[in-house]
Amino acid sequence: REETRIDLRAPFGSSQPSYLPVSIACDPKVAVSYFTCPSFVILSRDYSGNCTTIHRVSLREEPDVKAHSLSSSLADISLLEYDPNDRLVVWAAARSRTMPKLSDGFFKRRNGTVTGYGHSLFRIDLRNDSSSLVWSPSHAEYLTEGLHSISGILPDANREHVLWVSSSSACKVWALDVRYKSAKVVVSWSLPSLCDDFGAQIAVTGIHGGGVLMSQPIPSCMPNDQTADSPLNCQPPAMFSLKKDPNSYAVGVHQFPSAMPRFHAKPVESSGFQDVSKLKYDVSSIARSAIFPLPDVSDGVFNIGLVTLQCS
Repeated sequence: REETRIDLRAPFGSSQPSYLPVSIACDPKVAVSYFTCPSFVILSRDYSGNCTTIHRVSLREEPDVKAHSLSSSLADISLLEYDPNDRLVVWAAARSRTMPKLSDGFFKRRNGTVTGYGHSLFRIDLRNDSSSLVWSPSHAEYLTEGLHSISGILPDANREHVLWVSSSSACKVWALDVRYKSAKVVVSWSLPSLCDDFGAQIAVTGIHGGGVLMSQPIPSCMPNDQTADSPLNCQPPAMFSLKKDPNSYAVGVHQFPSAMPRFHAKPVESSGFQDVSKLKYDVSSIARSAIFPLPDVSDGVFNIGLVTLQCS
């Protein structure tokens, strides 16, 4: 039974623009509460093609819808996720209006692929409709801004300062510490994305891909109920990823190391330890990754959702 309908179309005869919803992100802290109204944000595209408007919705007896325009600072937005630390702040994969000055032919089409329009990670404050650049996958790979693009964003389920970011063009997944003004890379993984890469022939969705679905197992207990001996705390956090592109054949698994390396060194990635005694590697500074083939892969199969469960 339909409870509420959010209509972003302008009234007939009105001069206000109409919008098409692109994506939606729910506030995780109020979605399961009986004492607060559920709220979510909708990324909207107007009929002129601009995708820089965010509608913030609070469900009450009558839905309260507020529009926030970022057109003054951002040229395009593709993804949104709530910041668990602040209900009025969202993480966004977006492209700034201020891009580096490059040659005239850099932004033109090359073999059917548009280059130079990659999206980076922005922090958007809905109080004053401001945005700030937090991290760029192009800068992380020591390349010019706009070459690589963010394909997926996921806040960590248990650690509010950790944000998972994926890029199909860079074939990498990063775990970022967003407590700093410029996010710091904690761990990075590349083996699952490289195994599911499009190869020599570029996919129909282009070099930036069609997006990445990211999911973490729902914790069996709340963070306040965890203790030092809790099994949930003993297990390094893991994230599952799945590309939306046709012919994507595998689910990727990315797991933190049991302990971070000393002297601020970066963890080494390994494809897992199937034939090695587990007790020997209970505490290690190795980030693990793996892939699991999908049961059905073809040009006509599109991946639209991914849910993971924690089994005790």
